Formats: sequence, structure tokens, C-alpha cells
Amino acid sequence: MRKMQYFRWALVAVAMFMVAACSSGGGDSAKGNSTSSISLLGVVDFPAAAPAKTVAKVVAATDITVDVFDLSGKKIATVNPKYDDAASTRIYSYEVPGLAPGVDYVVKARKGNQTVKKLVEKAKTGSDVAGVNLNAASTTALIVAEQKIMNAFNLAAVKLGEEAALPGGITSDALSQEIAALKPSVLEDNISALASALENGNLASINSGNVALANMYLTVVQLLKSGVDVQDFVSGTSSASVTVQLINVSSGTPVVETKVLTSADAKTSAVSAAASYTPPTDTASAVFFVEQAAKFLDAQDIPNANINYEKALAADSGNTDANLGAAITKGILLIENSDVKAIVERWGAVAPTVNDVISASSPVGNPFGNFSSVLGKAVATTSLAKAAAPAAAAPSKLLLDALKSLKAKLPQQRPAAKSSAKLVALAPANAPSVGEMQAVIENVLTPALQTLGQRLARVQGHGFTFVVTKAMQGNVNGTDIVLDDGEFYALDAAVSAVGGLLKIVTAYNFDVAANDYNAIERDPLATLNNPTFFTLKSNGRAKMADALALVRAARDKTELAYNVVRLRAAGQGAFDLTGVSDVSKSDFEKFIAQAKIVLTGPTMVTIGGIPVTVDATKFFTNPLDRSKAPTFGYDVQPDATLSAVYGKPVAAERTVTGYYWNGTSWVYGPHPAPVESEIVAKSDLPDYTLNGILPENSASSNVAGFNGVLPVLDGKVLTGATRDWYHGLFADGDSIVSIDYDANIGKQRAKRIHPGTGEVSDDAVFETGGKNVVSPLFSYNGAFYCFVTEGISNGVAGSYLSIYRVDRSSDPWTAASTPVWTKNLGTQSLYRTVAASSGTDIYYTSTSWSPAGDQTTVYRISNLSGESVLFTAADYIDSLMYSGGFLYTDGNDFLNKYSVADGTAVSALASTGIHGNVVLLGGQFYSVSEGKLIKSAGTPAGGLAKLSALLGF
Repeated sequence: MRKMQYFRWALVAVAMFMVAACSSGGGDSAKGNSTSSISLLGVVDFPAAAPAKTVAKVVAATDITVDVFDLSGKKIATVNPKYDDAASTRIYSYEVPGLAPGVDYVVKARKGNQTVKKLVEKAKTGSDVAGVNLNAASTTALIVAEQKIMNAFNLAAVKLGEEAALPGGITSDALSQEIAALKPSVLEDNISALASALENGNLASINSGNVALANMYLTVVQLLKSGVDVQDFVSGTSSASVTVQLINVSSGTPVVETKVLTSADAKTSAVSAAASYTPPTDTASAVFFVEQAAKFLDAQDIPNANINYEKALAADSGNTDANLGAAITKGILLIENSDVKAIVERWGAVAPTVNDVISASSPVGNPFGNFSSVLGKAVATTSLAKAAAPAAAAPSKLLLDALKSLKAKLPQQRPAAKSSAKLVALAPANAPSVGEMQAVIENVLTPALQTLGQRLARVQGHGFTFVVTKAMQGNVNGTDIVLDDGEFYALDAAVSAVGGLLKIVTAYNFDVAANDYNAIERDPLATLNNPTFFTLKSNGRAKMADALALVRAARDKTELAYNVVRLRAAGQGAFDLTGVSDVSKSDFEKFIAQAKIVLTGPTMVTIGGIPVTVDATKFFTNPLDRSKAPTFGYDVQPDATLSAVYGKPVAAERTVTGYYWNGTSWVYGPHPAPVESEIVAKSDLPDYTLNGILPENSASSNVAGFNGVLPVLDGKVLTGATRDWYHGLFADGDSIVSIDYDANIGKQRAKRIHPGTGEVSDDAVFETGGKNVVSPLFSYNGAFYCFVTEGISNGVAGSYLSIYRVDRSSDPWTAASTPVWTKNLGTQSLYRTVAASSGTDIYYTSTSWSPAGDQTTVYRISNLSGESVLFTAADYIDSLMYSGGFLYTDGNDFLNKYSVADGTAVSALASTGIHGNVVLLGGQFYSVSEGKLIKSAGTPAGGLAKLSALLGF
């Protein structure tokens, strides 16, 4: 039986119901309609702080203030940001409510000697603005804007974001008009694109046209790290000096130089930076900027291409080339964001370079591919999802293959030279805390995705095409690719799907115990059992509603993309479906049709011939949380010392024989291996409807094909005469016996396992007399028997299945010479079976395999004579147990319960801690695997299977 990773219960739940659906800088995103008041929301990034090393709950930062000023210097509001209560924090999130709409604001955050600022133009403040992020890029943009303002008004100095009156003769209205002409959000976007190049060592993107802005940014970063007031230093009046790495392009090739800058030097740099930035003015200039962007794309220079696309958009927001180009290049740069990469690294993926993620050889692969692996585990959680899995597999593969093809043909970033230094290191050495991750998602990723979606929407449905030249692809021998609505819809679907997932991730509190990440890995149960872990935030329901809208949008855009692409001839666009079978296309169309229905409301689906009502929308409108989860615990208690050695919960070490890495090479032999402590359910599900997702399901109705979780009662680490693996398990009195080949004696040997202690002892040798035993032993009328195949020759006629009695009166045990029952298998192949018996009947399995899935037939032999088929299950059954008129089968995913009277399925008991073969002993289920003996209750309520069977439920 597969392992059930209940530590990831929440993410699995997300994935299970998502299967049916299938920027930083100036990219601020306004949301909602204009109101009488608005809120500014964002994060504050202090690059000089040490990396976060521990994580805890989110608290208010009382020693850090975020102030909001108007252009006249009046302080409008002050708030304390929030942060994860960690040993060292770098990122803080904030919200300032109650602000007047349509006003220019300067936001300032101060921590000790560090001050970062951002200029927010009134064109962005018609409604709530998310992603008002204060960092080195926003501060650099403010410095350059101040210099442009000084030039425009012939001023010696100006300092925005302070309680100081404007210079004489300048009104707030006049200043506001100048700021509108400056387009500070475009300026900040330009700086952020250059920052991405600098952080990732792409110095080739720095040229004579942008080097002044790049050097100004590098200066601001160093000033912030040094705790020097940036505005004072660039005013030219400070006595301080700083050592900065700057870029020199005078030779035509960017080179790094280390310089000691005085305040006067910084003033000169600010003047040069301001002079190098020319804000876009009219729609005619948009055409020029698009042409420039295309040239940079041909040179695989994503940062400069993005700068020009953003300028083109500022000049003409309706320019289709600019909208698509800005969407693609901004998305690529988003991946290079240091905080985004830190999140990706912490959450188990590889943070790719721009070149890697666009290249088809990316080590990450398609992000949906990683998600689909979660889906593969999730759809095994209930028979409902299991039934949907085969139908969803082919459509999912079709979609993923298409996206992979598209990914390979988008513009690529020129890889950084191996010798190029990364001049800026703003990301923490260790991964960010949970709160920081959510803050970045909410204020960097989500606003950026919203902007990307808006831009992609502007180019759809107008017959627009975009040519990705072979130069943009980095393949001079390739061919130009013409993108049209098929690709635009597909990209939009991907953006919506990711946006929906991010809404879900940020809807919940993931407060953890006061542990560092290493401690969490050693003892994840401490985090999982934290009472606030996986609870909805105050705005969690609203976020889940947003997630539903995004998932529906992803579904609709996917259908639109498919409807365009399916009509293409071979070789058209980034991908076509001419090589896809009609069956796969039909499956995909059915998948989309079903997704429309499932994401609308209560839907009747048929599972195993039984109609079941499913309401997937309840996952979003009535979100699950920890109150709907079982109680969790470890199957075996971890040992703190070993857990620290292995970096995960480990209860003990055992010796196994096989190939292992000795530090220099792979060798074969005995070596230590961990006995891992796994998180399992210790109680049943409290709500079988899963908050209304399965509205008619209950323990008694069982309409969804499962009636609970079997709690794990106890676990033991195996001791004594242990072995690597345990096969052929059967119950023998009050103990468990395993029969397997013993290489030391060259024969089968029985090992006896004591349920109360986990101690393993050698029992008898099993002499098979050369017979091909294909089943564990089973008890029948007080004696033990086994199944044997005879005359097997590639499954041809003349093959036989026989039952032999086993004499266990002495050591060795021996199989009798004459069978008590024989069947001509004919052309049927049977390589392994499991068996059980009642007083008069014997039951055994025959399993077949196919690409469509496993199928097992259970036969009944009555009084060692007649044989009949009892039932067939779409499962691989590796354990068969009888008790009180019922058969229990242990398959790939569940413990199932069948009536032996007619073979009807009574229920499927979702098991948490049972791995490998299962034995029913004393009304409770035992499994042996990986050095552990695990005991589970016989019923979800914690009772005995024997008793519940007799009572008929």
C-alpha cells in the first residue's frame, strides 16, 4: 500500500479538487472599484538585514514604522508592519487603510539607520493598491525622480517623504503634474529589470544607455547596507563615503570596478541617472520602443527588452505588441526575482535561471508537471478521485505537453557568462520564513500575475500575431514561430491557474512552532499539531473565492486555447495537435466539459455504477481547515539523535543488504538504513462530507465509496532476527509469520513476529519440495495450505493451479506430495496470489496488469470442489482477509470490505499507516514494512473489524 503523507494533508486536499479544473518594482496593481477611501498594501525589504534562520508566528513590528506622506510633506498615516517572529527578519508586510483615492503618495519605512521609500503616482491610487513594495529599486526610482523634479523646477534640493514644506513657489498640483509626466512606475520597472540582470550576473544587459541607472541602483544598495541615509548622501552635502562596485562601459564591454564614492560623486551619478531616463510621451513613441524591444529580444536581452516594452505601454496602453512583449518579458524576469527564487528553493524545487526555465532542458521542467505529481498522489485519497484519475490523466498530459512545447519556443534570455559576478545579493542565505514567503506571494507574485493577465487579455481575440524569431529562441538554424490566440489563451490559462494556487496558499495561516527549518524537518509533527497551523486567515474566505474565479478562468482559457490549436495544420504555432490521437482529443474535450460542470455547483457523477453528488465549489466557498483533519501522530516515536543525523524523523537504524554509496562508489553489501517515523492519522475524519464537497456522504450512507480513516493505534520498531523485507505474511494464532527466501541457507524460512513487542524470531525452514509456491500460507479448517502453480510454460494450456496442505508439525515445514485441489489454468497466467478462508470456502486472487490499470478477480472455492468468481476489483490486491462474513482486501490505496454472500463492495476504508501486506489479527490490522510493525484499528471509530463485521457495518 502506498504511503500516505498526511503532513502534506492540506496541499493534497488542494490538489485533489483542483484536478477537476485544470513584480516587483513599479508593477503596482490596483484592485476593485473607486471608493471613498483606499488601502496601500506591500512589503518592505531591508537588504542589509541578516537572513532569516527561524520561523514563528506573524507579529507586529513595533520598532519599525511605515509612514505615508502627501506631496506637501504632510504625514497622512503611520502603521507598524507585520513579520514572522524570527531570529532575524528581512521582509515586512504592511497595509495602510483609509487613504484618499486619486492622490500622489510617498511611502517611507525606517528600521534603525535604514530608510527605503517609494513614490506612488495618483494614476495608480484610484482604488486599493497591492504591491506597493519598498526596496532598493523603489528608493533608486525616488532618487532619480527627485533629480528630475529639481531640474524641472530649477531647485537646489528636494526631499520627498519627509515632514518638510515644499520649496517656495512650487505647489502640490504643479509637482503632481510633473510626477505624472515622469511616470515613476515605468522608471521603477526599468530599474527593477536592470536589478534582475545585476543580481544574476547578466552584465551584457548593461550598456551606455542604462549604465547610469544601473550604477545609481548599485550605489543605493550599498548605502542601505551601510545604514547611510540615501537622500542625504546623493544631495552632495554628506561627509560620508562608501565603497561600491560599479560598472564601466567605456570600452564597449561592461567591466566591474570598485570605487570609493563621496557624497559629491553620488550627486553627479544622480544627475547622470536622471539624464539617462526619458519618460515616454505619446503614442507615436510606442512604435519606436517596440522596435527597440524587438532588437533586444533578438539579442536575447530580456531586461532591456522589458524596459522598452514598458515604455511603449506607458506611451500607448493599447499597443498589442507592447502588451504581449511586456507580459512575456516581465514573466521571465519575475522568475529571476531573488525572493521568488528563495520561495521556490524552500518549497522543494530548483530555482532556475532565466535561460533554464525557458529552455526545454530546464531542470525544473514544467511547473504544472510538478503539480501533476501531487495530483497523482492526491487522486488516490478517495475512490471518487481515483475513479476520475484515468479520465484526467490523458487530458492533463496533452495540456502539459503543449505547454512544454510552448515554453521551449518563447524568447530566451542570453545566459550569463560563467565569469560574470553577481553584483547584488539581496536574497537571504537561508530560505525566508513562512510569513515572508506569503508576503512576497501577496505583494510580488500575485500583483505581477494580475498585471500579466490583464496584458494577455488585451491581445486576445483580435487576430493579433507575434513572431518569435529564431534569434530570440537562440537557435540560428531554427525557424521563426508565429504565436496567435492559441498561445495567448494558453499562457493566460497558466497565469490564472498559478494565481489560483497562490490565492489558496495565502488564504491559510501556516504558523509553526518555535523551530528553525532544520528542526521542522527533524520533527514536522510539532508544526502540524500547532493549533494555528492550517487555519483560515481573516481574509481567507475572500481569497478562496478569488481562487475559484481564477480556476474557472483557467478552465475557460484552456478551452479557448484548445479550440484554436485543434484547427491548426502541422507546424503551425508553438504547438499543434496533428500528432495527437482522436481518442486523446475526445478525452480532453470531455475533461473540459466535466470541469465546467464540476466548478459550477453540485454535480452528479457516477462511480462504480453508483451516482454520487459532488460539489467541488465548496472547497473554495466553504474552505477546509485543520478542524476537518484527523488527529495526527507518529507511527513510531522518533529518536532525537538519529533524527538530527538524518535530517528527518528517524526512530532507529536497521541493517539492510543492497547497493549503497560509500562516498566514492556504489557497492553491494550490508549497510545501515533509517527506520523513518511517519506522520499518520490517529483518529477518523470528523466530517465525511468534507465541508459539503461530498454533501450526501456519511459513515452510514457511504455514497462516496469510503467510510473513514483507520486510526493507527501503535507502532513498533522490529528487533531480533530481522530481515530486509517481509513477504508472505499470514496470521498464526496470536502472532504473525512471514515466509521469504533466506540467502544464507538457500531456502524459504519462516520468521515469527510478535505483535506486542515487534520482536522477530526464526521459525522453521519451509521445504517446498521444488514446488512453485505462489501464495502466503493460509488457514483452512484448522490446517495450513498454500497455492502452487505447476506445468507453467509461458501461460500455455496444461498449466495448473493447485492447493497443497503444509505440515508444520516439525522443522522443516513441508508441503504435501499430493494436492487437495487442482485447476487447469489453460491460457491464464498466475504468478502470485493471496488467499483467505472461512469454515467451508477458500478465496484467492488473480491479478492482471494493463496500461489502463490493475484488475483483480477474487475466486471462491467451495468445499474444495466447485469454483466461482466472487467479484472483480479495479485494483491490485496484495492482502486478502476473512472475518465474520466479510472479505477485507488491501489494494493500492484502500482497505476494502466485501460481502462474501454476493461479492458486493460494502465500503472502502482509507488507511493511513498501513504499508505492504496486511494481516487481520484479533480484529485489528497489522502491516510490516521498512523495519516497522504498525497496528491500525479495525474500524474508523477505533473498534475491531471482527465485531463490526458481525454487526454488519
